[in-house]
Amino acid sequence: MKRFIFILFVVFFVFSTIGGQWKGKVYIKNGVKIIENGERGFIPNRKIKFKETLSIGKEEGEDYLMFGGQNLDLAVSDDGSIYIFDGKKYKLLKFDKNGKFLWQIGRKGEGPEDFKSEYSQIYSAPLSRIVVAETFTSLLKVFDSRGRYIKTIKLNQKPVYINFIDNKMMFVNIFLFGQPTIAAAFYTPDGKFISKFPVEYKYGPKLSSGVGVSLSTGAMKAYGKKVLMSLPDKYEIREYNLKGELKRIIKRKVKLSPPNIKVFNGGGGLTVYPSDVSGPPFLYENRLIINRIIKVKKTGKNKYITTKYLDFFNGEGKYLGSYTLPEGVDLKIVDSKGNFYFIQKDPFPKVFRANLLSDF
Repeated sequence: MKRFIFILFVVFFVFSTIGGQWKGKVYIKNGVKIIENGERGFIPNRKIKFKETLSIGKEEGEDYLMFGGQNLDLAVSDDGSIYIFDGKKYKLLKFDKNGKFLWQIGRKGEGPEDFKSEYSQIYSAPLSRIVVAETFTSLLKVFDSRGRYIKTIKLNQKPVYINFIDNKMMFVNIFLFGQPTIAAAFYTPDGKFISKFPVEYKYGPKLSSGVGVSLSTGAMKAYGKKVLMSLPDKYEIREYNLKGELKRIIKRKVKLSPPNIKVFNGGGGLTVYPSDVSGPPFLYENRLIINRIIKVKKTGKNKYITTKYLDFFNGEGKYLGSYTLPEGVDLKIVDSKGNFYFIQKDPFPKVFRANLLSDF
């Protein structure tokens, strides 16, 4: 076996964390910049705080504000309009940027304006359109900003997550059978396959060809000409260009347990338990990278405690600090205006918007 060691240029930056200084190292390996962060943040004595600016959803009140269950999804358009998919009621709802209710459509069914899956995901699309991706299918239903049905698009792959690049292409995380994999492809806005993103990342146990699982939704996202991939089974955020060329790797000293997936029947069956997961990544105002982490602790037979938190990195990839998400709350979107949109499941379902107060 041949061994190759590529070290073109190495620069180490090592500081103590006293006084808010960064501790870590930066070096170039095989032409790729690598930033290794320690456990402590660059701002260990400053808490990361949010201020809630809008809340949609009530425990008791108007019918359109009493969401039917915990299966909510969220999309925000360029003008700030907020779309919510209430899976339990099979409803798509629209609110303006101030939270004023505008309309709702949908019911359970097979028709063009009906929805089959309560776990469907929604996305803001070019031309003020909203896309509903029917979970477990390759169908995308497209509506205009008034809730009028336009068309159904059929992809040649099952989408896990979708975002749009310069209003010209869809960048689609695709679901693959067999070993769990992060993979993506480019499509036209009308659903025509363009090309596969040349990078895949496989993790977890091997499965049969007819069985699949994905631990992280949206683990790979395109932001302009930049693609961020957060590896689900180890702490590593990779930055690529649209050609799939690796440009940067951000690491942090955090141990993640292997995916808790038990395989049986020769790989033809599986049980997926709560697992540690890194990702998805978010980009804030093109100057901060935010990575969501899930840590799971087993407390008994089939009993687990799950903690979610957000790690903040500056533009140089240096770890700043973490924010622990309240129980039952998860981050869904960071929009182009720097607003954070969260989905709350407990004690009742709601969506809320918040601003980051910490000055990085």
